[in-house]
Amino acid sequence: MQSLFPNLQSFFVSASDSVRPVLSGMANPFASMFKFKQTPSDRKLAVKVKNTIALNRMARDLESSQPSLAAELRYFASR
Repeated sequence: MQSLFPNLQSFFVSASDSVRPVLSGMANPFASMFKFKQTPSDRKLAVKVKNTIALNRMARDLESSQPSLAAELRYFASR
């Protein structure tokens, strides 16, 4: 039981680290629900979020075979 809590803590820390850039970069998360016109900055933000998700997905796929490349992809995704 004592080893369960540190493992859960590391899980939630890594989960929040991967979700924070997506959520903090969104100007208005409910804009798509109300069908507002997208401004150019909204489109740029949407492209940035898509790229971040794609880089994190690639990093997850490469984690076991090439950990250093996965770390670099995560670094680029955080920028």
